[in-house]
Amino acid sequence: MKLALNKISFAISLIGCLFGILNGSFIIFFSYLALAGAIQLILKCDGPPVLIIPFGFQFLQVNIRSIQASFTGKSIDEYSMFGYDVEPAMLLCSACLLAILMGIAFVSRRRSGKAEISVDVSGYSYGKIVTTALILIGLGHVFDILSTLAAPSRQLFEGLAVSKWAGLFVLVWVAYRSPRFSILAIAVSVTEIGLGLGGFFGSFREPIYIVLGAILVASTRLRPSAMLLGGGAFFFMIWLASFWTYVKPDYRDFVNQGTSSQVVLVPYAERMAYLVDAASTFDGGSLELGLNKLADRIAYIEYPAVVMGRVPSIIPHAHGEQTKKAILHVLLPRLLYPNKPPLELDTVLTNQYTGLHEGFNEGTSISLGYMAELYIDYGATGALLGCLVIGLIIGFLYKQILQFNSVPSIFNVGLLMGTVLSLSVFETSLTKFIGSLLVAFITALMLQRLALPILLKLVGGRPKKHNVRHVTDAK
Repeated sequence: MKLALNKISFAISLIGCLFGILNGSFIIFFSYLALAGAIQLILKCDGPPVLIIPFGFQFLQVNIRSIQASFTGKSIDEYSMFGYDVEPAMLLCSACLLAILMGIAFVSRRRSGKAEISVDVSGYSYGKIVTTALILIGLGHVFDILSTLAAPSRQLFEGLAVSKWAGLFVLVWVAYRSPRFSILAIAVSVTEIGLGLGGFFGSFREPIYIVLGAILVASTRLRPSAMLLGGGAFFFMIWLASFWTYVKPDYRDFVNQGTSSQVVLVPYAERMAYLVDAASTFDGGSLELGLNKLADRIAYIEYPAVVMGRVPSIIPHAHGEQTKKAILHVLLPRLLYPNKPPLELDTVLTNQYTGLHEGFNEGTSISLGYMAELYIDYGATGALLGCLVIGLIIGFLYKQILQFNSVPSIFNVGLLMGTVLSLSVFETSLTKFIGSLLVAFITALMLQRLALPILLKLVGGRPKKHNVRHVTDAK
């Protein structure tokens, strides 16, 4: 699979050159080249390429305007929502993403003379692995419920809920390797998507990401079956995201009963009935409109562009103020400091540095994104260095999870896949980005070192120490 991804990155480079020449645009060429470079950096990391999906989505959020311009012939400026030049922001944010990946690859790369980490079940039967995966999924939902009931421990339980994504990943991986578990994997995957879709925020993206990641890891070669399954899951996600974007305003008015609050006041069955009815009238014209709205929603380069246009020409740099706030907030966990004040709405900072008040309502949280906040603090060079440091930290944590050898390596990869989902959202504020990242890795380590050995012992005897490094099929 890594060899196939290597070829894909080369093809992306050629496509970028072609579109760049045809459109006479350096930024279009750079966008494709940056994506190809990102794939190369991800392939340098030890273990399977689990970073492809979260960082791929971030690159899409930064560069989707280049992709649109490639196929429409329009200039990127024609897509600007606020009248600011978005190209400098696209260049900086793409470079920052590459800096993060450089940091991860530097720390977690496979050392010379060592075989690549293999993904396996280490002698356990698939049945026992699936049983453990189902327990992890169940525990994840228990932790989700506890996060709503125990306010001081909310962050801890939200982090522990990553167990459900680890369990789903393992289940789908086993089903791809052993088709007798396919029906079970499909049923659980559809259930997770349905549960996410029926909420206020439509959290269906995560289970689809997990399914795609499991298929990617399970496929040692780019076989037709993998292409069919992965392609089907990808296009289903695009259709579902377009449908959700199209129906979201009316659906939210329905579930909050016109209160304009982010609350659910309608039973789940009625919510799903509403969505099923809406889907029955979702035709080609609706799909086109939904796709256009989805592209506008995915693109999140506008706010960094506005910030770069106003800082420091109108507003001075903050000289580390945002970073200081983020670190202090993370170092004071609510579990130990229950009276810690809630975070200020992201919209307050957005208003301060963009001056864009129109459309911002009380209770709405619109963030600048963590890279824009790093730029506010330190400028372009400082933002690049800050992202490199973030990458080095992620690489260290990545390595701790992947190289643990007291549980089957498939669980390590599943926990890692669930953890890096926190890296898939470009618009996350700096405080939330740092906090969610550290909580996700810490709770994944807790599950890996404490819970999994016990679960595996309960379902299939004492886990054995094993060497997770041995030669695998590089193709």
